[in-house]
Amino acid sequence: MNDIEIQVRDDVLVVTRAGTAFKLIFRKHPESLGLLASDLVADDEVDAPLSVHEFLALAFTAAKREARQLGWIG
Repeated sequence: MNDIEIQVRDDVLVVTRAGTAFKLIFRKHPESLGLLASDLVADDEVDAPLSVHEFLALAFTAAKREARQLGWIG
C-alpha cells in the first residue's frame, strides 16, 4: 500500500515509507483498545513523493489495519 512498511516489535508498530525519512511509531494503549502515535520522524524532504500529512494519513490507516489483524483493537 503506497510503499508503507510496518514492523511489529513487541507491543509497538513501526510504520515507515520507502524512499523517505518518514517514520511513525504506534504503541498499544495500556488502558484501552486503542493505539497511541508517538515518535514521529518527518524530515520534510523537498523531493519526497508525498507530504508529511499524506504520510500520517497512510500510516494511521496501515497501523489500524495491522493492529486489527494482531487482535490489538476491535
